Amino acid sequence: MAFQCVVASPDGVVFKGDVRSVVVPAADGELGILSRHAPLIAQLGSGEMRIRRDSGPGSEGGVLRFFLEGGFVQVLKNRVGIVSASVESLDGLTRKAAEERLAALDASRPEALAPLEERRKHEDLVRVAKLRVRRARG
Repeated sequence: MAFQCVVASPDGVVFKGDVRSVVVPAADGELGILSRHAPLIAQLGSGEMRIRRDSGPGSEGGVLRFFLEGGFVQVLKNRVGIVSASVESLDGLTRKAAEERLAALDASRPEALAPLEERRKHEDLVRVAKLRVRRARG
């Protein structure tokens, strides 16, 4: 049974439509959502989101893949709303581009005496870049 899903970022609505299932990267693991899921609100982590549809353009066997960077998911009355700071289609992300981004971050690593907050922020960016490399295509 299908249900409504909307995915948004600061750039606008990235996806809207009827889906069969949604898997999002929750802050403490993956969260799978099917039709008639119990109401919930959860914090998202960074990682791959998979949206399964019956079929359609831009999907592999009905599955759309996106990379999210944090945000929230809400399930209410057979509707799923996802808001994330960054939503990027994984279909267009190549391993080479992801590795180049990671290399650029490695080259810009803060010095050991830099403020702790600056070093932690950089570590978070590197962690997310490594996740992108793992999820990117060939």
